[in-house]
Amino acid sequence: GRLTLLDGDPGQGKSWYALAVSMCVSVGQWFEVPHEHADSLMVPADVIYITAEDDPGDTMKKRLRILQAEYPRVHHLRGKAKRDSGQMNVTMGDLPVLSKAIEAVHAKLLVIDPIQAHLPPGVDMNRAEQTSPVLKALQGLAAAKGCAVLIVRHFGKGDKSLALHKGLGSIDIAGSARSMLICAERKDFKPPEHGPWE
Repeated sequence: GRLTLLDGDPGQGKSWYALAVSMCVSVGQWFEVPHEHADSLMVPADVIYITAEDDPGDTMKKRLRILQAEYPRVHHLRGKAKRDSGQMNVTMGDLPVLSKAIEAVHAKLLVIDPIQAHLPPGVDMNRAEQTSPVLKALQGLAAAKGCAVLIVRHFGKGDKSLALHKGLGSIDIAGSARSMLICAERKDFKPPEHGPWE
C-alpha cells in the first residue's frame, strides 16, 4: 500500500532490479532466503508491470525467464483502448484502469517503468502542483488495494550532491514515496561463477 522510488542513471540495471523484485513476489521468496529464515517466505502473488521502454514479448519475457520468475504471475498492462480502436499508454492518472487490473489478478505489486512515460497528458514532472495530486491519488489506490507500487525514475543530468535531488522532476516526487532505492554499479562486486547473474 505504499509508493517506492527506484532511481539511477541509464544502464545501471533499474529495469532488471524491478523485474527481480517482480520475480520475488511471483514466487513468494526474497531472492535466496536461507533455510533458517524460511519464515520470511510469503505467499506467491501476481504483479502488474507497466513499461514503455522494454518489449514485453521479447526483452521482459527473456529477463523473467533468466530470473526464474513464475512468468504467468507477471502481467504486462499493454495500454487502454481509444475510440478509434487504437491504443495508448496507461498513465498513473488512469486509476479506474489500474484498479481494475489490480483487482482482476489480486496483484500485490504494481511496477511503473519509467515515471516520465506514464504521467498523464499535460502534467509537467518538474511542477509539484501538477505531480502531487497524481501521486497522492496513486498512493490512495495502493492503500485501498493493499498493493505496493514501485516507480522507476532516471537521474537527471548535472552534479547534485544529495541523492534526494538527483532524480528527474520535482522534489515532491521523492517526498511522496515511502522509500527510495538507488540502482548503481558496485565496483567491488564479483558475480557468482554460476547462476542467472552471469
